[in-house]
Amino acid sequence: MTSVNDVAIEGTSQFKWNPRVATRTLDDTAFVLLQSRMVSLNEVGTFLWGHYKETSSVDDAIGAVVDNFETTADQARPDVVEFTRELLNKELLVSIEANG
Repeated sequence: MTSVNDVAIEGTSQFKWNPRVATRTLDDTAFVLLQSRMVSLNEVGTFLWGHYKETSSVDDAIGAVVDNFETTADQARPDVVEFTRELLNKELLVSIEANG
């Protein structure tokens, strides 16, 4: 079995919300609940969480961050990839196979 840490997160990798999560956004903070574990997200995390509601590639998520925040793709890429990996590790996102 491959762990999430072994999964390559590339620009074309696609992810979306785990269908088992419950989520609510209050005052620009997303609260995400899965199996009695709750995560709260900051402004950019809340933005990205909303972006991943529908299936999205990492490149599209980076583009959305660049369009909505004062940053560049080069600056945003490592943060978006790390954030995506954290959501995968917490099982809040699921990976969508490109050929599936």
